[in-house]
Amino acid sequence: MSAPLVQTGVSSGTDAKRHLMMPMTACSSPPSLRHHECIPMDQHSLGVTPTERYLALLCKRTFLSLWSYPNVHRDEFIPGTHTGKEVCDLLDDRIIIFSDKDCAVSPTANLNVLWARWFRKSVLESLKQVRGAERWIRTSPHRLFLDKECRRPLPALPTVTASTRIHLVIGTHKIASYYRERYGGSGSLMINFALKGKAAHIEPFAIGDLNPGGSYVHILDDTSLPIIMTEFDTIRDFVAYLDRREDFARSSGNFFAAGEEELLAVYLKGVDETGEHAFIIPREPAPIGVGEGGYAAYLSSPQRREKIKADEMSYFWDKLIEGLTGHVLTDTLYSSAPGGVAAAEKLLRFMARESRLRRRHLARNLVEAMTIGTNTERRLRVLLPSMPGDPYYFFLRLRRSENMSYEEYRRHRLIYIRDTARVVRWRWPDAVDVIGIAREGDDNPQGRAHDAIYADFRRWTAADEVLAREFQSQTGVLADPVAIRQIECEYPEVSATEGATR
Repeated sequence: MSAPLVQTGVSSGTDAKRHLMMPMTACSSPPSLRHHECIPMDQHSLGVTPTERYLALLCKRTFLSLWSYPNVHRDEFIPGTHTGKEVCDLLDDRIIIFSDKDCAVSPTANLNVLWARWFRKSVLESLKQVRGAERWIRTSPHRLFLDKECRRPLPALPTVTASTRIHLVIGTHKIASYYRERYGGSGSLMINFALKGKAAHIEPFAIGDLNPGGSYVHILDDTSLPIIMTEFDTIRDFVAYLDRREDFARSSGNFFAAGEEELLAVYLKGVDETGEHAFIIPREPAPIGVGEGGYAAYLSSPQRREKIKADEMSYFWDKLIEGLTGHVLTDTLYSSAPGGVAAAEKLLRFMARESRLRRRHLARNLVEAMTIGTNTERRLRVLLPSMPGDPYYFFLRLRRSENMSYEEYRRHRLIYIRDTARVVRWRWPDAVDVIGIAREGDDNPQGRAHDAIYADFRRWTAADEVLAREFQSQTGVLADPVAIRQIECEYPEVSATEGATR
């Protein structure tokens, strides 16, 4: 049970293991790190109704503040008011459109009538909203706002083109508890991919492809929504699941699952030839499916328990992103490049698009770079990409000289990190995207602050090379790096003794 999302290689063996293999260079040596203080984020509305607030908090935890926007509005005002029309309940990066409906189940003796009424109010009304939101985003993305008065533009919407993949997600409530109380099980709606279109959804408690021919619509209930967003609590992992699920749903023909969590278990256990999680299902002419129990077995497995322990380190990366985001949105950065939120968003987008496994690896190396060799003047660690399109990262710890004021030190460090990024590009010509994170040591009485930069080196000149050579000659940065090979397993090895007792 495993798989890899970011890798340069996959381990061999009968059990495919999700590995993250990256070259890393290290030079010099430095310091010590404690958890970064993450300031509270209240920049966006957290929704109006209890279910909207619940959804907003789930998405904020998963996708982080700069990419989660509850109650998005468009500047098409409701007659007789100064209030723009609501586009959707929540909008996320890549683009994921959420609509959340809390519709009570009206008990009746006829189960088909009960289902039809609830489905119409909860699902079909949400379908209108998400499809309308998709049309508006594709045609008028510049007319999206955070407030009803349409005065605060959406700050971080990606460029929308004809090829932009938009995911539609409908969150439903009440039906899972009703189903669970009467029929047992988890309460999660059954999956039947043979159901195509609105008219086909007459079978009680079963869902399929609601919008064939258009963007796929995911219907997640009170049981499945928190499960999915807990298992995939980064935008990269969440979107990877939606991508694979959509492709599987539209290519699998007749396939049945007892609930979304059972479909999830198939995905988590499957690994394809590229090392990615995938739906590995035997292709048979007859209808096939999965019953209950697969996800429960996964939850109780020692492999998952070890994964959770290993992932604890990765949340330092989330805190770092949220801390930087808070300062960007409140305009409290010590120093910033021109362009405000839009400029800073490029840096934060690279950091936030990393998977949970990759964040674990990045956080571990960042902490080590800041805590090992505390008596040295400088420690620098460079992480090379694991996949095409990934940035080069470097982590720098720089001590402050005794005769240097803190203000002088911060100015010096900003210049140092900028020049180090240039040396990284000179040493590795394919380093067109470079991210550097720097910090002082633990001996600073004013606390510890991070500097972070993003450098786009697609336009590299002879003058840049001269500056890189001069800085390296003066400082010795990356003059003689030591290469280290690291492997990060999504599911760490479990001892034979522990595995036998569970």
